[in-house]
Amino acid sequence: MTMAANTKIFADEETNNWFKACIALTVTKTGLTNFIENTIKKVHAPFGSSCGQCSIEFPKCQTCVKVKLGIESCHRFKRPSWKNTKAQGWKSNWWQIAKCYLPPTGYAGVSSVQESDFNAVINIILNCKDFQNHLCSSWLLPLPPNPQCPLEKVRQIGRDVRHSATCKTTVAELQYYFKTLTNLLADSKCLARDPDANKAVIMLTDLQNDRLPLTEFGNLIQDFKQAIERIKDATEQEFSEKLKQTLEEGLNKIKEALKDVEQVIQQANSEITAKMTDATSQIEHKKGESVQILYDRAEYCKQKIVAETETLIKSSVQLIKDESKDSVEVIQRKMTEATSQIEEKKGESVQTLYDRAEYCKQKIVAEMETLTKSSVQLIKDLTNDSIECIQQTDNDKAKDDYKDNAEEERSKSNIQARNQNEKEEYERGVAEMLKILKTHYKRKLSNLTFSPLNDSVAAPLDDFYMQPNIQLMKKDKGCFIKTGTQILLYKNLFSKDSKLNQQTFIQGEAGSGKSTFLARLVMDWCDSPKRSDNFFQDLKTLKDYKFIFLVTLRNSVQEFNIEEIIKQQVIDSLYGKEDCEKAYKLLNEIMKQEHCLILLDGLDEWTGPGNDHNLPELKALHYTESRCDLLITTRPWKLADGKIKDSEIDILLQLEGIKYPFKLSKCILRRKYQDENVLKAKNSAFTKYIQKQKLKELLQSPMMLSVIVCWHDEGERKLISKCEIYSSLIDSLLKKVSNEEGYFEDQRFNCFAETQYIQPNIHHVNQIAEAAFRLLFSDIQEKSLVFGAKDLKLEDAQRKFALKAGILTKAKTSSLARSSSTFSFFHKSIQEFLAAYYIACNEKVINETIAGYFEQYDKSYLAMTQLFIFLCGVSISAGNALSDLMNKSNVKYNSHGNTLYQDCVFAGYREAVANNRQSTGSINLRLTCFIINDISLDLQNLWNMNVSNVMSLTMRLPSVHRVYTGFKIDLSLCHKLKSLQLEGPGIELKEGDENVLDDILTGNQDDELLNAEDSMDISPSKVVKHSASVTSLEFRVWDVQISTDLSQCTTLPSIEYIKLESVKCSYTLLCSLLSSLLTLDHQVKCMLNDCEITSCVKGAVSTLFDIGEVKIKTENKKIAVSVRDNDARLWDALNGLYINSLSLDDRWKAFRENHKESLSQTLVLLSHLDKLSIVVDYDTPDQWKTLHGLNIKSLILRMKEVNHAESLSHSLASLKQLEMLSIDVGTGNRALWEALHGLNIKSLILHMDEVNHTESLSQSLASLKQLEMLSIEVDYGNRALLQALHGLGIKSLSLSWNWSCMFQGLSVKNAMSLKQSILSLKQLETLDVSVDEDTPGLWEALQGLSIKSLSLRGQLEFKNATSLKQSILSLKQLETLNVYVYEDNPVLWEALQGLSIKSLRLSFFRINFEEKYATSLKQLLVSLKELNTLTVSGVNAGNPGMWVVLQGLNIKSLSLNLSQNLGFGLKYAQNLWFGLKYATSLKQSILSLKELDTISISVDYDSLGLWEALHSRSIKSLRLPGIDGGFERKYAESLEQWLSSLTKLDTLKIGSLSMSLGSK
Repeated sequence: MTMAANTKIFADEETNNWFKACIALTVTKTGLTNFIENTIKKVHAPFGSSCGQCSIEFPKCQTCVKVKLGIESCHRFKRPSWKNTKAQGWKSNWWQIAKCYLPPTGYAGVSSVQESDFNAVINIILNCKDFQNHLCSSWLLPLPPNPQCPLEKVRQIGRDVRHSATCKTTVAELQYYFKTLTNLLADSKCLARDPDANKAVIMLTDLQNDRLPLTEFGNLIQDFKQAIERIKDATEQEFSEKLKQTLEEGLNKIKEALKDVEQVIQQANSEITAKMTDATSQIEHKKGESVQILYDRAEYCKQKIVAETETLIKSSVQLIKDESKDSVEVIQRKMTEATSQIEEKKGESVQTLYDRAEYCKQKIVAEMETLTKSSVQLIKDLTNDSIECIQQTDNDKAKDDYKDNAEEERSKSNIQARNQNEKEEYERGVAEMLKILKTHYKRKLSNLTFSPLNDSVAAPLDDFYMQPNIQLMKKDKGCFIKTGTQILLYKNLFSKDSKLNQQTFIQGEAGSGKSTFLARLVMDWCDSPKRSDNFFQDLKTLKDYKFIFLVTLRNSVQEFNIEEIIKQQVIDSLYGKEDCEKAYKLLNEIMKQEHCLILLDGLDEWTGPGNDHNLPELKALHYTESRCDLLITTRPWKLADGKIKDSEIDILLQLEGIKYPFKLSKCILRRKYQDENVLKAKNSAFTKYIQKQKLKELLQSPMMLSVIVCWHDEGERKLISKCEIYSSLIDSLLKKVSNEEGYFEDQRFNCFAETQYIQPNIHHVNQIAEAAFRLLFSDIQEKSLVFGAKDLKLEDAQRKFALKAGILTKAKTSSLARSSSTFSFFHKSIQEFLAAYYIACNEKVINETIAGYFEQYDKSYLAMTQLFIFLCGVSISAGNALSDLMNKSNVKYNSHGNTLYQDCVFAGYREAVANNRQSTGSINLRLTCFIINDISLDLQNLWNMNVSNVMSLTMRLPSVHRVYTGFKIDLSLCHKLKSLQLEGPGIELKEGDENVLDDILTGNQDDELLNAEDSMDISPSKVVKHSASVTSLEFRVWDVQISTDLSQCTTLPSIEYIKLESVKCSYTLLCSLLSSLLTLDHQVKCMLNDCEITSCVKGAVSTLFDIGEVKIKTENKKIAVSVRDNDARLWDALNGLYINSLSLDDRWKAFRENHKESLSQTLVLLSHLDKLSIVVDYDTPDQWKTLHGLNIKSLILRMKEVNHAESLSHSLASLKQLEMLSIDVGTGNRALWEALHGLNIKSLILHMDEVNHTESLSQSLASLKQLEMLSIEVDYGNRALLQALHGLGIKSLSLSWNWSCMFQGLSVKNAMSLKQSILSLKQLETLDVSVDEDTPGLWEALQGLSIKSLSLRGQLEFKNATSLKQSILSLKQLETLNVYVYEDNPVLWEALQGLSIKSLRLSFFRINFEEKYATSLKQLLVSLKELNTLTVSGVNAGNPGMWVVLQGLNIKSLSLNLSQNLGFGLKYAQNLWFGLKYATSLKQSILSLKELDTISISVDYDSLGLWEALHSRSIKSLRLPGIDGGFERKYAESLEQWLSSLTKLDTLKIGSLSMSLGSK
């Protein structure tokens, strides 16, 4: 007998709630038990079984080490709880594996998951990374230990319940607990199909609804109490007495309740026993009577049947059988009726009846022969009685069945009625929400202020809403570009290529009309009357959405759950407090069942909670069970910073204001002028004003257009800059607060010159501007736009002043707990303008505050473009300083080459000119990366002020341009230019008459070029170019001078990259370009794609040949050329060049007929050629003939296979100076080996997929008598290849292949073969081994060698500690060791300890050198007593553990490679250059190296931090090989002081510059 729990065992409801919460944790733990076990067993399987003997602290076998490493690799924080577990149990007990993921203390004695508690199972799920594969991703986003992680919140529930000081839980908290725990147990990925989890969900529901049996209720509380007490000593130092007392008291009350229940049960049992006894007596009595009747009648029948025939006897027998059966059924019916009240005795009674009836049946059959006709008749009579009884029974049963069926039908009917009621209630709720939502929208959005100058004047939206200029964007070369496609239908917002978009983005600058467009969309959805315009007329598209929810993201900056945002901003506005909970549930159902559109306005004003939340998110079920589409508006910078993935953008649209701005100006003026003639005149005057002042660009913003219209109409002075417009806007707002007038006497800020109300209120303005700046650059980004009174930090008077003026707005927050308010500037651009004004008054904040802000937040400079434009207008000196900071960030982060910053600088320049018309010379805005697609006077001015600092220039010109004369780019002034890209058929490079060039330079152009006012279309064929000694590029509108002397290329000393694409280039210029590049002392890459090479004969220009793709790399007179799909005449351009290294990727036609002669001549003419590299697919005899007799010393050949070995052999034998030969071939065969026979080479490099005919290879290698170095790289090696090395006289050997294939299974035979081969190399001093897997066989093969230098390369994990250590220690002659490390490895550090080596090189890859790793490495280095030289690469200056490693060593030489291109982990990527904050660490480390006299530091940039670290060091030799770009001017003084401080320095090398200083 069960009894539903009455959980109100305490008078206090919150105490009862706390008891429920305790039980919910225990139920959840039980529901997760099976899930934990199954998942951990899957984790356990890949690790393998341990030996069962090792301890955790000192695992002796590799098996246990592997298991331990596997456990650690699966731990999310790499800190398993080793104290909890026993390694001996890893072999068979999965729980011992699971305990490694428990909290560090308190669980050592817990022997099973059943004995653990809720905290234990949640910690296992959080700490073991494999669980993320068995749960929906939303449970671990953001990742732990972020408090916003849903699983962290689940763990917090357990902590809140267990650590409750009052043992009380509110109703809201309890509902949250039940909801969260149920959602976890019902997770759709795995738990939804887990029987234990399903059972737990049912128990939680029963517990929540008071349906849990009281006994089970008490048992669960007891379990909870015992689980806590098992671990309380370790996990809770002060276990709450209140908690203990409450649990004890609750358990006692439950026991008392259970005693009452037991008394009731005992009384019921007594009554049942009495009824059972009475029923049994009645059954026995009835049974006796029935049996006696049968006996009596059977005896009577026996005496009467003597005369019956055999036939009658048989028939009687049959009748008796039938009737006896019926009699049994009669007895059974009576027995059933007698025992209806107690089911426990029914089975026994029926069984007894059946036994005795069977006995009667047998007795009757025995006497059958004596039956008579009368007995038959008597039996028939008896049978009729039985039939009547049966019929009565059937009738009774039918009645009972009818009642049961009726009850079932009533139940079904009730369920259907309930479902119908729920459906009707849902539909009523939906209809009600639709009605009030549309009413809310119509009241809020139907009238909008058409002028930001007076927000009290509103007009119907339809009266002044104009066609928006919306364009479709597409992805191209890593960024989005306009397609020119106008969007005029709603369906094009939500579908693309007939595919629905779930996330549509609309980007547009401030004031471009994004919010107004959303308002119009919502009003169209609200059944607005039919409009007369012809854009976005497909209202049926919007009707497909049952609901549209519009929210403003700036009002929910920290909330990333879209449903919660809708609750806060929409539901709380529609419903009263008492109805909100019901509305929340309805909203959830609507978002699951209905097609909804959610409008998220202002993504750029939303910060989110951090932790990779770059977008507000929908719950997974709102994606899967329905389709909630998102339409998101933002400023362009938000998408440009790269945090939002392209995959998250289904479609991107660009909103650029309105299509027809003067129609809007007319609509605004119509509010004042109803007479059509007057209206037309006013609008015409405004149009002429805009055209004359060239302000049409500002009209793209509806907000700015409204401002300009209103002031122009009121007769204000002509506004020509944004700063003046916003100054006037502020002035107008202040007029509403104070009528006092005043003017600025000084002209520090030109834009304030004509204002009347700013000067009298300047104190308030200054304080508000300071707040605008401080909040805009707040460390807490979510408070930069919407903030509380505490963050605003304005005095009450100033805050009231700003609110009254309308500069600030105030809004109440939606909170059921307490009433509060938030503040914001009425538009972000107003805040940016005021912040710019504050910066202009306090320029020091640029370096003190803004510089740090840019460093703290990557790409944040893109969000400050509007502020920068304002600053240029308010104070150009401050604008210059800020542009310097922003330019550095742009160089650092703008790897995709977008023009956002460049466009910002151009706009800032125009604003500065507009505000400083008489002093433009003070403008010095920094822009070092130019991307030029069009031509303007602004471009020329910005180029001129940055020409000496330009680092990158990209020009893209089509074949037709508008002409602007007088614009000249002189690249000879670009001493820092590193990248030059010229693209487009509008660019032509060709030789011309020198006098023509003089005319261009002196301005004596022909009449066709002098028309500066008109525009014309120009063909590139008309362009005139330079003489042989001067190269210039002129694009009809440009004169670009590259050099005055191509033979020395001193014009561009820093150039590193040149790209010419789809341009025309003269053959003479191409030859000169190649010659000039070879004069540079650093590496330069040059690319030519789809270029047309021309020649000029007697003034006639003709196409010589086309270039498909050419890649050229030069460095120190070395040139490498990669050619595809090109004419062989390209080789003529190489003739006679001073080239000592040539690489030809010639998989085309150079070696074919008519071309091989040109190539051969070219190679012969390259008299300085030392190194030649050729890449071909298939060799030919003619190919090898071109090599015959060359004086090269190094030859690299790469091909698929060798087919003409004899020709190759002859050519190789003719190369008398050849010292190094490298061959990369698919398969090494006999023909190749024979071609190598007898060569006098000193170095041989072989790279193959596989090796055949190793016997022939062995013979060829033995014939190379001068061979000193041999390198073999093969994918599939074999023992025969190793044997081919036997007995060679080489000094250096490099081996690289798949060792796991060769030594798989620790083959002693293979290991011995390698060892024997290496031991036979008597002259061997250097061994380089590159492998991807370390095996004991490899280390055994290295034991006892006499080598002096060993390199271990490849992605080695170094797991075989014993074998590795024995091998390394056996190398008695070893002096130099190079090791490539991909992860911190204690096994490796231990193996290397105590060696007698003199030189050590450690190359780290993708390692964040944390302090705990530094300690173990430091122990290794200290143990190397004879170490003189240490080289470390792959770490950076910002790595916190690096300098700990270096301190106190006795080395004489230190080399640090801190270059940027080493693939550092992201953690330190932003600290790649050597800042001052790391100088102290390096300085301390170097000071501690008392014996150090030589240091080499390879960095990409010079810096103050580097010079500070090396100041006054007692070193003799210093190399800084990474600095090839020279020193920035601001470091020159520090460099001079630093050099003077190095009093003992003899040798200095900076970049490629080397010098001997002697005694200085």
